[in-house]
Amino acid sequence: PCMLDDKDVMNGKPTGSVRISFGYMSTFEDADSFLQFIERTFAEAAPKRSLEPCASPSGPVLKGIFVYPIKSCQGFKVNSWPILESGLLFDRKWAIADENGFMISQKNDPKLAQIETLIDMNSRALHLRATGMASLCSSIDEKSALKSGVESWLCEFTGKKYQLLENQSTDKNFSNRGGCLLVSTESVREILGETGHSLKPLDSACMQFRPNLLVEGGLPFQEESWKRFSVGGNDFEKTLECSRCGMVSIDQKDGKKKYKSLLLALSKKKSGLKFGIICAFRSKKGSILTDAS
Repeated sequence: PCMLDDKDVMNGKPTGSVRISFGYMSTFEDADSFLQFIERTFAEAAPKRSLEPCASPSGPVLKGIFVYPIKSCQGFKVNSWPILESGLLFDRKWAIADENGFMISQKNDPKLAQIETLIDMNSRALHLRATGMASLCSSIDEKSALKSGVESWLCEFTGKKYQLLENQSTDKNFSNRGGCLLVSTESVREILGETGHSLKPLDSACMQFRPNLLVEGGLPFQEESWKRFSVGGNDFEKTLECSRCGMVSIDQKDGKKKYKSLLLALSKKKSGLKFGIICAFRSKKGSILTDAS
């Protein structure tokens, strides 16, 4: 029903409210259809913000692109990388699980933070390295060999029988929310100021938050207000702010819990334990994302 009062028209625009009811048989698709109707009919598109590599030094620029092939392991930095609707190619493509299929993260096994990963696009190979271990190189196209090779390597490194899970979907990955995670160096600097923690250099501090896209410039937490923005001609849309957990306190090199003050500082933010934004890719398929270097 529509509920109107004597203020049903203001500044030439109709006002009022609409109540929609959901019941036992309602589905997520029902709610999503209604939201799409509201967006098509009433919502005004927010202007896109540009994060072009040639942007002014005073405004945000894309400083780094990071890919994390295996969930909870270290990522690697690239200057350019293919991007799909699900996010960066091969980002969180694989995950580690125990014998019962329970997903393992650094919170369950901090040693995962010591595992370095790399994907060589020329040879289409996944590389794993860790202190005291022989390096592993396995073709990402030989799925059976990749799975068995990584599982044997993980067993030797962790002393536990883990299995490697591959995400078969083309429209999502193993990240908690999907899409790309964007973090601002200015926001990280602000959080560090509140903790009094000397996490240096700043780039290392930023990696505590495991970003896919690292931007530099602008104001602290400015990214939280973005709705749509452009990077190198590729369009993104903010879907939500990223909720944080105890992994923020785990050193992303040695797996030790060193930075509990980061979680404390985040808890004092108005938005609570949220930091960085999850972005959905909105440009055509087959695009290449490039940083400002």
